[in-house]
This record gives sequence, structure tokens and C-alpha cells, in this order.
Amino acid sequence: MKEPGLDNRHTTKRGTIERKHRNTKLETLRRTYPNLLPERRGSILLGRLLEEYRVDSLKALLRALGVA
Repeated sequence: MKEPGLDNRHTTKRGTIERKHRNTKLETLRRTYPNLLPERRGSILLGRLLEEYRVDSLKALLRALGVA
């Protein structure tokens, strides 16, 4: 069931909101952020980008790139 305000995230059985997984592909993230790293290939994983930019979350990555 889609819950309002979760931005394509979902809650776990314990009721906590789950983050994007590190194995999410860049091409998937581009559905929400179309201009996200246009020079990078779409098959690169979020985990790899987090390591490269030395951040620990998608939100921090977007801030580092000036997207959010």
C-alpha cells in the first residue's frame, strides 16, 4: 500500500521508514532527479556513488551535488 509523504519509500514491519538501498541504480534515481550526474552511466550503483563522494545517504549526496 502506498503511504502519502514517503517519496517512494516504505515502512518496515517495525514501522520505520526504509531508505533507498545501496544497490539502487543511477538510472532509477534519475526518474526522480532527471539531471542527476548526466555524465555518469546509468548502471552505476548508489553505494558506489556514496563511496566516491564520501557521504552516507542519498540526501547527503544530493546536497553535495547541489541538487537538493
